[in-house]
Amino acid sequence: MKRLAILAPVLLIAALGAAAPRETSAAAPAAGPDAGAASAKSCTKVRAYARPTAYGFTHVVELKNECTRTVACDVSSDVNPQVSRAVVEAGKTEEIVTFLESPASSFNARVSCTFASAK
Repeated sequence: MKRLAILAPVLLIAALGAAAPRETSAAAPAAGPDAGAASAKSCTKVRAYARPTAYGFTHVVELKNECTRTVACDVSSDVNPQVSRAVVEAGKTEEIVTFLESPASSFNARVSCTFASAK
């Protein structure tokens, strides 16, 4: 019983650390969001995090478009391989929920972004 009392705080700290937000993409280029950018990936920031809920975790992928053009991103994860498409206007941020009430407190986002075609 004494051993459990000692391990409980350690397990709690480990669980909270696993749920912390993580950056999953490189920073935007120093010369400006679209200066010499080969793709939308260079000016789109991606952040993946697990938001605690009553019965598990909601997996969220945040897409922040720092480009001067609209981007279209395909989002999936190692927990949910089904691809969701998000169109993010220039200067805007969108959140994509990839899984509700997951028992997993962490996940790896898979994001592929391109510039949206002008209509």
